[in-house]
Amino acid sequence: MLFDTHCHLYDHALFGERDKVITRAKQNRVEMLLIPAEDLATSSLTINLCADINDLKAIPAIGIHPHHADEEANSFMALKKLARSSLIAA
Repeated sequence: MLFDTHCHLYDHALFGERDKVITRAKQNRVEMLLIPAEDLATSSLTINLCADINDLKAIPAIGIHPHHADEEANSFMALKKLARSSLIAA
């Protein structure tokens, strides 16, 4: 079994290509995906994206990347609420 431990499937560059990326992953025996977020917006997006992926086990890892810490300083309470999702791994 292969596990992609870092794939940003929410990236705008993949819009319209996401299904193809998932299909290629399956064809190459990838069974699990860990999708890390960068900020509050991508944390929410990551949870929704993982809930919509049925072909593989997709696990959201929410949080704020250090590069976004200053601009996301007021997001921690909202992030804490998102962390209550049963899908969250990290």
